[in-house]
Amino acid sequence: MELLKERPQILQHMIGTSLENLTVSTGGVAGEQRCFADPGPLDLSAITAGITVWHGGAGQVALLSDLRESLAGLQYEERIFAEHGSLILYECWNQVLALNHLGV
Repeated sequence: MELLKERPQILQHMIGTSLENLTVSTGGVAGEQRCFADPGPLDLSAITAGITVWHGGAGQVALLSDLRESLAGLQYEERIFAEHGSLILYECWNQVLALNHLGV
């Protein structure tokens, strides 16, 4: 709640994202909520596509150490924005798109 007080524009972003998700599919929103309620162990062994992790290093919600533990044994690339937190895509979306476009 403190974060919303400090950065009220995030609430509008959250509302917009939720509305977009509901427009596309209610199943996606329901699935996301189930993951938050019961994250359980992830079995990522069947993933055959390349994995690139974009992470805000300063985030305290989803820790980089937890992510690395979840991906242990898999080939993946990291793109860490050390000065940003869990709202990396909100804060750095243009940078992420540009780097993806360049194949970085």
